[in-house]
Amino acid sequence: MLPLGGVCSSPLASIVNAQSSVRGNLHLMNQISVADILELPVQERIQLVEVIWESIAAFPSAIEVSPELKTELEARLADFERNPEAGYSWDQVKAHLKSGAWRTA
Repeated sequence: MLPLGGVCSSPLASIVNAQSSVRGNLHLMNQISVADILELPVQERIQLVEVIWESIAAFPSAIEVSPELKTELEARLADFERNPEAGYSWDQVKAHLKSGAWRTA
């Protein structure tokens, strides 16, 4: 299979080409089965997830946030604004993840 930018008739190439030329057109997905997607190499499935995520992120207003989640996010933001030094730095989080310590928590 050719890379994403190459000429290829794989299901992923079809999805990417359709996404770049006809944004929002879902009829192509009816032609591609989950089995076809699962047969793709891992790297191509990751690229497919990226394409899907970018298509979702392009329209953030289309994502509904429940009132409960809005309340929770507002409370967390208020906590942060009251005490921005609480919590962990990005470097601490990365070190924690790299150490594998999160697996035992």
